[in-house]
Amino acid sequence: MRGFAHFAFAVVAASVPLVGPGPVRAQSAGEIVSSYGRAHAGRLESVDDVLVVQSVMGMPSELYMEKSEAGGSANLEARLMRMAGGMIPIQSGSNDGAFFGDPSALLLEHSVTAVLRGTDLVDGIETSALVIENVTDLELRLPGLPGGEGMQVGSLRFFVDTDEWVIRRMEAYEAAVVTAEPAGATLSVTFGDFRSTDGFVHPFRIVVAASGVGSGISAQELEQVRRSLAEMEARLETMPPEQRAVVEAIMAEQMQNLLGMAGPASITVEILVEEVRVNEGAPGA
Repeated sequence: MRGFAHFAFAVVAASVPLVGPGPVRAQSAGEIVSSYGRAHAGRLESVDDVLVVQSVMGMPSELYMEKSEAGGSANLEARLMRMAGGMIPIQSGSNDGAFFGDPSALLLEHSVTAVLRGTDLVDGIETSALVIENVTDLELRLPGLPGGEGMQVGSLRFFVDTDEWVIRRMEAYEAAVVTAEPAGATLSVTFGDFRSTDGFVHPFRIVVAASGVGSGISAQELEQVRRSLAEMEARLETMPPEQRAVVEAIMAEQMQNLLGMAGPASITVEILVEEVRVNEGAPGA
């Protein structure tokens, strides 16, 4: 598939007039990123690993993440994902897990050229909009969904809640499309319903929306998808009746969507978290 993720308080002005308080100086992009990194690392101080029990478009799933480091600050990197009884590999350093887990690594690794472009509302909450242009050597994919090489990213945007110190939305735009109104493939991830588990803060609702995707899917790739779905159907025989009915419905819907991917298409994936487990180790370990 071609085209187809905690900041500082306001800083008081350095010079103070003789009478009355000085004006408040707006934060720079660098200050926001630096403060975000510190706040995020602080929440991960006692965290080694996290297991997220969730549903992806109604399909039961588990996401396992381990603490690592990016841009000199701690973050969580996805290691593996289970869905419909199967294991989905997530390559280390691929950033694929940013959609389902922690987008911090993308912000911290590419923040050198970040520019603050004012504020914007995300789900009615005011955020600081950070724009990172001219991104190179960054490929993003949705784990578990079919497609070839993924999307080559040219521009990133992060919308940061400077009261709660969380990323409310992350946007990625296809390489060579870095204008104010991109015309190519775009990917948007909205994070909401943040909750704390043993000091670890995680969104319990994630919505991934991709547009202009799918034009790279060939007939051969669709045939491969059909074979994969056939293999999954074999696994259905071992599932409880209720779970089997849910998976069958999802498979039918996804197959219909995939058959229409001869040209650019749009995909929306909703992820609802049911439970977060901290420091319990890898599943099956």
